[in-house]
Amino acid sequence: MSIFPVLLVLLSACELSYAGIVPDEAMPLSKEQIVELLGSQRTSPLIWKKVRGFDCSFYYGSSSNGADMVVIYLGGFPGFQFDSSLPTVDGKLGMYSVKWQKKVKPDHTLRFETVFSLHSDYWKAYVFIQASQETDITRLIEEVSKLVMFNHMPEPVGAP
Repeated sequence: MSIFPVLLVLLSACELSYAGIVPDEAMPLSKEQIVELLGSQRTSPLIWKKVRGFDCSFYYGSSSNGADMVVIYLGGFPGFQFDSSLPTVDGKLGMYSVKWQKKVKPDHTLRFETVFSLHSDYWKAYVFIQASQETDITRLIEEVSKLVMFNHMPEPVGAP
């Protein structure tokens, strides 16, 4: 079996994710995965899906009408680079201080993006939030800030 088709699918998923398109491989989260993501029995106004890559995971959250979107990449090599020509906004995402890069797309949709370390030299989080109004961006940042992954230290990996 050739590894080429597998790599092609993973690369396609990564490129689609950065473009804000949820790939077909994204599976709705089970009840157990929802509890793991949200913590306890808390509900979310977003519909969550997940794609597991070779060395990363993507979470996709979208409003029921599809107008608002959140993409979270967890892994070692996010492809995002800050563009110094775009404005930035300091903020918080759970327990992390972040710098959001603000983009206004041609259709006037707002997109806030950030990348930061998850207390490790390897693990990074790339988050983008997209909505039509800044009040919706603020609401989505507040929602994402409640996620377990941004409020607890990551679990150790490997043998002690």
